[in-house]
Amino acid sequence: MTDEKFVILVEAATTRYRSLNNNIDSLGMPDQVAAVLHRSRKARNAIAHSLATGLTGCLDLKIGTSQFLDDITRLIEDIVIGDVIVSMLVSVFNNERIPNKQFINSYKSKMLKWVVCE
Repeated sequence: MTDEKFVILVEAATTRYRSLNNNIDSLGMPDQVAAVLHRSRKARNAIAHSLATGLTGCLDLKIGTSQFLDDITRLIEDIVIGDVIVSMLVSVFNNERIPNKQFINSYKSKMLKWVVCE
């Protein structure tokens, strides 16, 4: 793809499809893949908009709670899986090698450890 065509594609995507929800739907992925991407989108939204609702004062004490760690772990797992799908699509688009299951599991584990400091 030429730079000019890429710019046209990006402009079309950003003006025609204004939300991540619509962008996911516009990809035309199988229902199961779209469902995973939507779960990732919702996890991102939960972290960005609602996870910290009601948390005031010293967050170190509240973040250490089991429920909070369970919530953030679940949300990060959903985001990582969506990230893997998008990375695989980019790899296919660029005619690059697709990561194997061992790499994906290792990546997921590293991301969880990085976020929740396991």
